[in-house]
Amino acid sequence: MQNFSKDQLLSYLIQTLEEAELGVIRLDMGDWINARISQKHFCGYAACVCGFVALRTSPQIGQESPFDYDSRLRKESGLVEKGMITILGQSLSDSISSPEPRYRWLRAEESGLFIYKELGHPHLNSESSIEHAISYLKMLKEKLV
Repeated sequence: MQNFSKDQLLSYLIQTLEEAELGVIRLDMGDWINARISQKHFCGYAACVCGFVALRTSPQIGQESPFDYDSRLRKESGLVEKGMITILGQSLSDSISSPEPRYRWLRAEESGLFIYKELGHPHLNSESSIEHAISYLKMLKEKLV
């Protein structure tokens, strides 16, 4: 995990969400949230980025993963969240994946990276769609690279 740059991590998160948006991967809620719910579905809620990444069985050829390939280990150890925090820091990690829009906004503002206009990004101010999350990750990547 330590060998991955911010650019590599953000690229991986963007690719994962793009695949989720296209329906290439599905978030299995039975695995992630509640064992009684076994259906795989398309979750449009962007905070599920950690779920999508944690349950992803393998990256596409040529896209190395910053996370262990054992999805069970990733889920149970909180490896995705810990990895994001290690590479990006707590504030930026929370600005990406917190389920509460207000908290995403506060953490983005706390990072000191964004001007006021950028803090108006839909990902930070509403129940973000995957499209909004991808846009936010791309904006963040431009700022950090």
